[in-house]
Amino acid sequence: MTPDIQSVLWGFLGGLITVAGTVVAITNWLNGRFNQLFISHEKLNGKIETLSNREASNNDHLGYLYNANKELIEHRTRRFQEEIKRLQDETVKDIEDIKSFLDKTTEFTIRGKDRH
Repeated sequence: MTPDIQSVLWGFLGGLITVAGTVVAITNWLNGRFNQLFISHEKLNGKIETLSNREASNNDHLGYLYNANKELIEHRTRRFQEEIKRLQDETVKDIEDIKSFLDKTTEFTIRGKDRH
């Protein structure tokens, strides 16, 4: 081989080695970046699942609070209505007692009858 061909071959071989090294470096960098993205993706999936579970738990809790408040309102409304009914009955009884007492202890005369 002549020295010119030999130097061209060594130059070509050096260029190939440089290109191969660059390709390997870029491939390694891309693999590292993809691994970082994959790890970030996995972390985000974990956070999404956690938030989804929290949301479901919060919805269940809100449903529980809604039903508990509804039952409490219904219970207190029923008690309030019963108390109003009891007070109405008691008032009617008191009025009847007062009327009966007045009928027994008081004489009413019609004014027009006294004049004749």
